[in-house]
Amino acid sequence: MELIEYYKKFIEFLSLLLDMEDKPNLVIAKNKKIIFNEENVNIRYIDVNAKFFTNTNTIYMNLDKHDLKSHDEIFSIIHEYRHFFQLQQILNIKESLEDESIVLNWKSNFDNYINFGNDGFYKQDIEIDANAFTLFIVQKLLQRPCYINSKFDSNKIDRYLDLYEKKYTDKIIQDKLERAKLNANDLFKIKC
Repeated sequence: MELIEYYKKFIEFLSLLLDMEDKPNLVIAKNKKIIFNEENVNIRYIDVNAKFFTNTNTIYMNLDKHDLKSHDEIFSIIHEYRHFFQLQQILNIKESLEDESIVLNWKSNFDNYINFGNDGFYKQDIEIDANAFTLFIVQKLLQRPCYINSKFDSNKIDRYLDLYEKKYTDKIIQDKLERAKLNANDLFKIKC
């Protein structure tokens, strides 16, 4: 299996786990060129490690900004996918899979987003949730250490982790992996 195929299967797994019918588009850049553009999304090369574009439901990943030997790009895929999930819950709040108060808070964060490097970034629930979800999935699937910046509220991180533990049991995760035909450990067999 090649790396991009693995990413697509990983996104399929996340879609199944989070019960999402729609999936985000995936755009991948390497060596300052777009090397994969799933739906031919109109995007110019940008020099960030990863980003979720709300206007096109696109996860953009710049492999030049990731350590492919340790596969830290998977952290970015999970994190940015969680932003996609958050936005879908906001857009479909009446059918949301999350508590309405959480979704309304996410909406406020999206509407008033504070970029990284600015005061308030670490207080945004969309970032706390995306980081906590990444931590949860990485520890469950890859059994690797994953750390969250200590500037995030550890009590909120713990509350989100408790929610995920109840919602996404080992049995559910294994079932979704099988349905996506994904072995999480195959990632480490792929040559970069």
